[in-house]
Amino acid sequence: MTFRRALPVLLVLVGLVLAANPARADYDDGAAAYSAGEFERARKLFQTAAEAGDARAQFGLGLIYARGRAVARDMDLAVHWYGLAAEAGHAGAQYNLAQLYQRGDGVARDFRVAARWYRAAADQALAPAEFNLATLYLAGKGVEVDPAAAFRLMKSAAERGLVDAQYRLGHFYADGVGTPADKAEAFFWMSLAAERDYLPAQAAVRDGWREFPPEVLGRITARIKAWRPKAEGEVPR
Repeated sequence: MTFRRALPVLLVLVGLVLAANPARADYDDGAAAYSAGEFERARKLFQTAAEAGDARAQFGLGLIYARGRAVARDMDLAVHWYGLAAEAGHAGAQYNLAQLYQRGDGVARDFRVAARWYRAAADQALAPAEFNLATLYLAGKGVEVDPAAAFRLMKSAAERGLVDAQYRLGHFYADGVGTPADKAEAFFWMSLAAERDYLPAQAAVRDGWREFPPEVLGRITARIKAWRPKAEGEVPR
């Protein structure tokens, strides 16, 4: 899971409503510059706001250094700025920092630290963080193996609309991982993912309609039509 697909959206999200101040203005201008591909201008504006303590600008500066936008890629600086933003409670920075620790990119690989930052972001309703933390609980990396915890996190991410989680949750129900096996529930979640053109889910449910009586299929179809995602924090898609 990455922030790559949602970067322009993430950078223009406004957090808590604050009184107008120069740091906020620099951040807003920097976000607009980043979205326009003016990375050097964005870096300068983010730098000013980040040094004034704006966590969103710190996150943006971390992205610039992590991805080498108008500068040489510098993971030491990326970790530094992500770390400041993460400590200030920025969910996107917490998520990205967790990914760096999980991969060992710019820092020593440390699943415990990764799990801690995924948990912080998950606590702010960030569905991809819930997804990744669930996989750590399944594998016992950085945390004790806990299928029930993995199920709860995967279900929460699926309910927030993360299609990867909807597909995986279907397997949780199909295989009875962290929850009693339930083929109808498995089929519902995989069908929901299939409706969003998720190819593995489409393959999984292709012949599944034959396994259920008409009344069960009717209930599943009605649920799919009525389904709406729960509220999400910053959604990296």
